Amino acid sequence: MKSSIFSTIERIIGTPYAEDPLGEGSVCFESGDEVRAEFLPQFTAYDVVNYAYGILYQLHYAENEGIGSVSVLKIPYPSNADFFWQCCAIGKKMRFEHPIGEMELISLSELNWENA
Repeated sequence: MKSSIFSTIERIIGTPYAEDPLGEGSVCFESGDEVRAEFLPQFTAYDVVNYAYGILYQLHYAENEGIGSVSVLKIPYPSNADFFWQCCAIGKKMRFEHPIGEMELISLSELNWENA
């Protein structure tokens, strides 16, 4: 079942959401880092996690707001596909290079998403 978060992002970026990124007819290279964002045929929950992580990282660390709980931060829906995929790339990189640490990890549905 698709959540309203995925439906809203799907509408904004004009790319369909796929629950199973490796479903029938998928090619493993189609979601590789070498593929430019405008050629990605779908987005997944992993992309939304990377997007949220990129936003949270920027809010929590880059601006050094010192907020102890991510649940009080508002996650903006992406303004367009380019912004979504840029934040996904930042989030993916930061998730592996600099774990959030003291910021607790919560599910996407628990985050404060701003109205789109």
